[in-house]
Amino acid sequence: MKISLTENDILRHLSFRKLKLNPLKNIILVISIFLTTVLFTSVFTIALSLNKSIEISALRQVGGEADISFKYLTYEAEKKIASNDNKNIKKVGKSIILGLANNSSLIERQCEMRYADDEYAKMSFDYPTKGQMPKEKREIATDTLVLDMLGIPHKLGEKVELEFVDINGNPHEDKFVLCGFWEADKIAPASQIWMSKEYLKGYWSSDNKELNGLRMLSIKTDNKYDSKKIAKEILEEERLQNIDFNTSGAYSEISSTEKINIMLALGGMFFFIILSGYLIISNIYQISIVKEINFYGSLKLIGATSRQIKKLLYVQTVPVAIVGVSLGLIMGYLIGYLLLPPILDSSLGRESLNMSMSPIIFIGSILCTIFTVWISSRKALKVASKVSPINASKYFDSNFVKHKNRKYINISRLSWINLFRHKKRVIMVICSLVMSTVLFESTYLIGNSFDLDKYIETKMVSDYSLSDYCVSSYTRKYEPNNTVTLDMLSQIKAINSNAQISNMYFDIDTVSFDDQDVYDKVIRKNKNSNKEYEEEVEKLISKKIMQAKVYGIDADIINKCAIFSGEFSPKEFEHENYVLAIGYDDDSDYEVIYEIGDKVKIKNSIYTVMGYVDIPDTVLGSIPEESAPLTQGFVMSTNSFMKLHGEPSIYQSFINVSDNKNRKIQKLLNEFQKDNANLDVKSKQTYAREFQMQIFSQTALGYMMSIIVGLIGIMNYINTAASSIISRRHEFVILHSIGMTKRQLKNMLLLENIYIVSLVSIFSIMLSSVLGRTFVKSIIETSWCSSYRFAVWPLFAVLLLYFGISIIMPLLLIKNQEGESIVFRMKQLTDSY
Repeated sequence: MKISLTENDILRHLSFRKLKLNPLKNIILVISIFLTTVLFTSVFTIALSLNKSIEISALRQVGGEADISFKYLTYEAEKKIASNDNKNIKKVGKSIILGLANNSSLIERQCEMRYADDEYAKMSFDYPTKGQMPKEKREIATDTLVLDMLGIPHKLGEKVELEFVDINGNPHEDKFVLCGFWEADKIAPASQIWMSKEYLKGYWSSDNKELNGLRMLSIKTDNKYDSKKIAKEILEEERLQNIDFNTSGAYSEISSTEKINIMLALGGMFFFIILSGYLIISNIYQISIVKEINFYGSLKLIGATSRQIKKLLYVQTVPVAIVGVSLGLIMGYLIGYLLLPPILDSSLGRESLNMSMSPIIFIGSILCTIFTVWISSRKALKVASKVSPINASKYFDSNFVKHKNRKYINISRLSWINLFRHKKRVIMVICSLVMSTVLFESTYLIGNSFDLDKYIETKMVSDYSLSDYCVSSYTRKYEPNNTVTLDMLSQIKAINSNAQISNMYFDIDTVSFDDQDVYDKVIRKNKNSNKEYEEEVEKLISKKIMQAKVYGIDADIINKCAIFSGEFSPKEFEHENYVLAIGYDDDSDYEVIYEIGDKVKIKNSIYTVMGYVDIPDTVLGSIPEESAPLTQGFVMSTNSFMKLHGEPSIYQSFINVSDNKNRKIQKLLNEFQKDNANLDVKSKQTYAREFQMQIFSQTALGYMMSIIVGLIGIMNYINTAASSIISRRHEFVILHSIGMTKRQLKNMLLLENIYIVSLVSIFSIMLSSVLGRTFVKSIIETSWCSSYRFAVWPLFAVLLLYFGISIIMPLLLIKNQEGESIVFRMKQLTDSY
């Protein structure tokens, strides 16, 4: 029986035979492609997942995925907008506000009570995953956080007692039945308690006019960046005026400069990965082709064309690439999955994690790796496909370097000459190792530059701070309370009599301004104010009064803040009528209304502005502004504050203790928190842990890339050095035959490898020093909590590793040839040819 084989069958058979004959080359190539794919996949995974997490987090923070929110609508306006047939409208959701839940156990969370249809609830990310939306009059649905705070099991049909205040400020109390719930979203600004429409009708009146001003509409559009334009179009089409609406703050148009910066950063990163992959894959192919050049010459002799030889090499590459890319995709995605949570910890929080499974991650990584392999193998394939049978038979991997004749040449000189016999290979190895070393050093410099003291200075002015939860809440209005008591402070003193305790007080007052200069400055500061406040601002300006946030703080706390203008005298500040105006040292756009030396009338007392002070936001608290933007903050001594306001409740308490008492104090504060859920405790240790997570998030990707690129470089170096030693066996036999000893041969090879690492060291130190003091330093100086500190030990640690490999690797290869006679090795080489 005659069997006919096609050209493809023969090439495929020959390719797989060649693959089996050179397993070591295949393993190195698989690892190289694997590492390159890992880099691409992890970068794609982190970039796309981070983008998705930021977007979803922003949507959750603004309260939903609606692009347009119409507020305080009448029944007629709601009906018109909801029925509008604008082509850009995708979804419409309706809601009617009832009020806020006011149970004592819900004090830490803003809980809005309202009716909503299914679309509105879904767009708010507050749709029941168990049960359903309320239909019967006394049914409610809410999230698990509200249920936990109320102490109610996560079971449908549970009875729920709610105290609430309606939008007119009237208190109410009623009993409900739980008909649905969902997992709480802690980063959302508020929790929702959905009511039935029947309950709202029964609560007020069946007449829709009673519900005017409480209706809201959420709209999802097909163009999230043009939502403002779409909202105006809808109002114009329906001929509606004076309708208040908001567009989603989750989407903001990126400026052209930011787009260019992002594209440059990503482009630079991908170029770096392609270059690192190219350096090793290209070297592997070149070494492989040189070793097998006689084989390709023989194929040409029997009639193989250049196209067939190229195809033969491509067929050999395909299975190797499939294995490397497949494993790289899995490992790269896993690395991205592991690195993303700590990266998010310092910014959005781990609960914001949204891993992307976009096909772009895998398709992009595959295409980038294929491109890298293609450009890396082009030159080697060209050499193999164009070699002639005659040239192949004469070809040896021995490019001798021309040098001046010398009467005597020593081993070190010979090693240096040998080093440049294959300039391109050596340059590729050096570049590969230098890249990973410089990247590692730069990443370390950035990580080491973070200054814990600077970071904590902007967060804390003491070891511990105690306050009510609402002080740091952006949603709950501050009201004087007794959360922090003198009894608590006395217990702290009992544990540590040397503890320094300073109290802070707060109130919102009004300031009169009669001075024309102050009046002009108020006008100038608020001339471009938000229209939402325009009328209120005009009224206040006409009355020549403004809101003042007044803080009473001890001088020892103020001394730890930045007084960026004026001279601060603690003695005068404590005992005379002086105030400090609150400003921002690093914000040139913020204008303090009062000049130093100006007189300020707060209530009925006159104070003099001593200077400007920049106080950390964590100290001031997150008090919502009552009549923004016409507001000025002032700091006065606690004595002056008490004269003005009597005996106020403690707003915040700052505690400094000796190190050996820290554990006892922390234990006591934990007990206080167990007894009082409204007590908020902050400490330097908390921010120190946050700081460590921030360092990790900033450097994790850099360290990962430098380690992988380092592995690629080391593999490249080992492969090149090992191939050089193996391919020069013919040369070593000749040198032995003319009198070179084994010791001299060993020294020559050791020096060749040490020279390579020495060159790597020189270039690494030069580049790291230049980049460290220019480019890296400029990056570090943009961070407010960083201090540039140049360090060389990471550089020397990596270079020491390279020197170790340069000594051990050649010794192991030489050892394999020891014990064989010159005649035996000559016979082996003759047989191979």
